[in-house]
Amino acid sequence: MNKGQARERLEILTNVAVLLVAVSILAIIALNYIGGQRPTPQIIEGLQRGQQFPMVSGIDYAGTASTLLIAMNTKCDYCTQSIPFYNQLADLKSGHI
Repeated sequence: MNKGQARERLEILTNVAVLLVAVSILAIIALNYIGGQRPTPQIIEGLQRGQQFPMVSGIDYAGTASTLLIAMNTKCDYCTQSIPFYNQLADLKSGHI
């Protein structure tokens, strides 16, 4: 086998390998998109969007013109990370800072 034939066979083999990899990647993407398992949303009982917040005992709603209630999800990383900020706001309001 001369150099020209070896080079030609190597090019063919490389082209076939690249095509097989590309087809495999496209097949995996297509299978995941079309037939893949999509996560089912969790059903959460409790306060839902648009629902009126229930009265909280110990709060005098008539004593002020407006009352701010902050409801956070304990399973939400953003909510739990913002707790120190809201505690600081509460301390400012009550005059502890």
